[in-house]
Amino acid sequence: LAAGVSPLVVGLTLVALATSFPEAMTSAIAQIKGVSGDVALGNVIGSNIANIGLVLGVALLICPVRIPRKIKTIEMPLLLIFSLFLGFIMLFGEIPRWMGVCFLLLACGYLLFEWLYGKNGEEVAKSQVSLSKAVIFFCLSLIALILGARGLVDGGVRLAFLLHVPERIIAVSVVAIGTSLPELVTVIVAATRKKEALILGNVVGSNILNILFIVGISAVIRPLFFTAPLLAFDIPIMVGFAGLLWISMWKRTVLPRFVGIFYIVLYIGYLVMV
Repeated sequence: LAAGVSPLVVGLTLVALATSFPEAMTSAIAQIKGVSGDVALGNVIGSNIANIGLVLGVALLICPVRIPRKIKTIEMPLLLIFSLFLGFIMLFGEIPRWMGVCFLLLACGYLLFEWLYGKNGEEVAKSQVSLSKAVIFFCLSLIALILGARGLVDGGVRLAFLLHVPERIIAVSVVAIGTSLPELVTVIVAATRKKEALILGNVVGSNILNILFIVGISAVIRPLFFTAPLLAFDIPIMVGFAGLLWISMWKRTVLPRFVGIFYIVLYIGYLVMV
């Protein structure tokens, strides 16, 4: 806000990017360590499901959330397109390095578009906090967010081995929830302070960047290979949650509390079925 950017765009870009860093570090470390691609991809897919089912659900329990027009008309269609695109690419059995580069270019294009929109849009708000202090605080927050990613990967793989379950199950559940905690904390704080624009901006922006930025980095490090259930079960669930969120916005200006309860119940059902 110190740079004169709208709160919604801050949520869609800076906050979303910051809260997506644990997912990025976790998936990147998994690829560097040569762990199954199910961990890197499962982390992304599971986090996107958790962001809507758990994170947004909890936020709605605290307070109903006003729906910015831009979220409904631009961001949600983009999220659905990118989600379907990821599923389409996975039909080929792998995500190669060159496709990872394409994902990263799309991520850069998305961030540039949002930033230009925020600078030129009408919803610009000025902050009393200086830009230098905001940058320092932001950088320190990023450092705090990425700590522990290596331990999360090692712990997740070890847990899968001890429980004799596929790494995919741990990735889309335990690891995904762990890396979604920053989003959860962010939206809880935003909800208690009535910063409604940051709530949907963070959730939708994080999901878009999880697909473009994190899948891109992971594939560039090492081509992504994965097991069939990730494509046959988890991807449709991820797309379904995104579609459900968009449908929930139709003919509404505010997301009510009962929608949050519905999301949480669906998310618990997903964890049970996994």
